[in-house]
Amino acid sequence: MEINNPKKVLILTPLNDLSIKKIYKYASSCLKLTCPFDLYFVDPLKKIFKDVLPYDFQKRIVEIGIKKMNEEVLEIVKNYKSDYVIYLSGYYEFTIETLKKIREKSTLIGWFFDDEFRFENYTKYWIPYFDFYVTHSIEAIEKYKKLNVKVIHTLPCDGIPSYPEWDKIEKIYDVSFIGFKTEDREKYINFLKNNLKIDLFLAGHGWGKYLSFIEMNEVFRKSKINLCFTKTFNNKKQWKGRIFEVMLQGGFMLTEYVPHLEKYFEIGKEIDCFDNEKELIDKVKYYLKNEKERLEIAKRGWKKCIENYTPYHRMYNVFKEIEKEQHQKFWPQNYNKPRLELRKNYSEYYTYMAKAFILSGYKKFGLEALILAHKNLPLNFKIYLYYVLLPIPHSFYSYLFNVYKKLKKILKIFKIKK
Repeated sequence: MEINNPKKVLILTPLNDLSIKKIYKYASSCLKLTCPFDLYFVDPLKKIFKDVLPYDFQKRIVEIGIKKMNEEVLEIVKNYKSDYVIYLSGYYEFTIETLKKIREKSTLIGWFFDDEFRFENYTKYWIPYFDFYVTHSIEAIEKYKKLNVKVIHTLPCDGIPSYPEWDKIEKIYDVSFIGFKTEDREKYINFLKNNLKIDLFLAGHGWGKYLSFIEMNEVFRKSKINLCFTKTFNNKKQWKGRIFEVMLQGGFMLTEYVPHLEKYFEIGKEIDCFDNEKELIDKVKYYLKNEKERLEIAKRGWKKCIENYTPYHRMYNVFKEIEKEQHQKFWPQNYNKPRLELRKNYSEYYTYMAKAFILSGYKKFGLEALILAHKNLPLNFKIYLYYVLLPIPHSFYSYLFNVYKKLKKILKIFKIKK
């Protein structure tokens, strides 16, 4: 595929940290900025295509509401005349009608994350509303193919390439882990603490310490051993972007094993792994004692990633597949009648956002979201509950929701006793 491709690309992606916005308190799960999407997705696109337009749909939802955001995107597609539209999927921000209209004018690409545990209750309901589906999950590929859609697999090659001065890097921490705290991860960490006297650095949600992006990369470089845990919420193993983030900084990566790791890296030469607590302890001990070998593995792993697994390589390979595909639009019989499960999910998302808008004082946007929720599933009782809230003065909301929470707690206790 040629570089400086003249085709136009519109990428629908989160870009801005919205945590300072009032609504964030009530809708953080749908507005959280989970990674620097500009560095990992937008910048690589700009190295391939001459004309790339990023659109932060989360920011615009906060500023103009869901309804107006959808209208604005359709206007952009019409005027910008994009050849490709990429949606980095989150929840249900774009209506089915919007997706259909985009497909009429562009090739629509859905980029789906966490298919290891989201495919069955999220991703599969989007079929067939996109022309191409991109997934990081190897095991999900066959599921896509069974549904007769165009699927492209790519590794989650996150990270910013660094070019270390290997002899000048000061190692401050013996072992570090940066990431979300889960029960399984805490079990591993406690086992380390109880069995080894080491300088252990922890950061991320649940560990009591948060880092900026720059600080995080610095820790990767200054740790003798960087850990990665690959179990997901449903206890399945998942390729993590953290593997590439660490290795692109020149850090030594010791990861919990993930299926097909040996296909992409030479284990023990470019990366190493563990599959249980004993293996973790044994390998941490070994690599803390064998500095030279540890550094050689880090160098070889860095070289493999720099040459094959950067965000640029990921984007280039995805569009290489798309560009060579003689794709015809797929219009199935049920295209104009979304499945009930999808409509339920849409309705839940819209009621969730409606509540957030109402509680943060944006009643107009809340009403628009409730109308969208009703359109998808009129029998959703939450819609009518939030309709009642609309005429009530905003100053009473805190009192009402405290009463609601207390009632829920009483009902829960009553059920347990019963």
